[in-house]
Amino acid sequence: MWPLTGLAALACRTSGYKGTLVLSEHNDFRFAPALRPREKNFLRLFGARIYAAASRVIAVSQGVKDSLKEVAKLPDDLVEVIHNPVEVSGATQFQESDRALVEWWRAGDASLLGVGTLKQQKGFDVLLDALKLVTAAMDVRLVIVGDGSLMNELKAQCNRLGLEEHVRLIGSRADPGPFYNAADLFVLSSRTEGFGNVIVEALAYGTPVVSARCSGSPAEILEGGRYGLLVPQLDPQALAHAILTQLSAPKREGELRQRAANFSPESAARKYLDLFG
Repeated sequence: MWPLTGLAALACRTSGYKGTLVLSEHNDFRFAPALRPREKNFLRLFGARIYAAASRVIAVSQGVKDSLKEVAKLPDDLVEVIHNPVEVSGATQFQESDRALVEWWRAGDASLLGVGTLKQQKGFDVLLDALKLVTAAMDVRLVIVGDGSLMNELKAQCNRLGLEEHVRLIGSRADPGPFYNAADLFVLSSRTEGFGNVIVEALAYGTPVVSARCSGSPAEILEGGRYGLLVPQLDPQALAHAILTQLSAPKREGELRQRAANFSPESAARKYLDLFG
């Protein structure tokens, strides 16, 4: 992924390589926090020439494709959307070491789940602000699965908001499947997402979803709100309202699982085989 994709294209151009080069981009270039302003300017000036060495550029979502066209000025027919393949284990049994945690999590009115690296991009600070509003109406319990540099900062935010009895940041798990399976609601509060694998993972377990409308991919996965509620990003009040709304909505496990099947490894593999065939 950028800048390695750009370097690969330059290497092919300068080495005289005549074979097939397919590049894959996973970030929305309009919003990616790692993409500095001077890189965006460079892409606007030279992106089309750099990527011209590729036979095809794969974007993992329509949002990523739109960003490549907008920022790097790539022609529409050069970029093809192939969604990330997502497969879950189907595991439902918790580790013995998580027994006390799960008992606490399931003891409230509703069990909420967030999964992701603890970094600014994932917007867990926004989720905590929203949770403070939700707890005024319900005794919800939130588990966040993931590690990252903001662990201590998020714990401090929980303390400031008085959420110590409502939130557990539990670090990473080799397989978060049992948490998806047991959750009443999965919440994604990201500032930006190239695709959003975790949304598909939640759907695969039949778990309802509320997501920030960050870049284009959550809306693509949820089909504009058909398979989950979408809210404006960085809006704790809207997120809190959507959480309460979704918790009272009828269950649709079968529909959600069927939607997740559209992002299976088999589906992505067929598209890649067609591409290289």
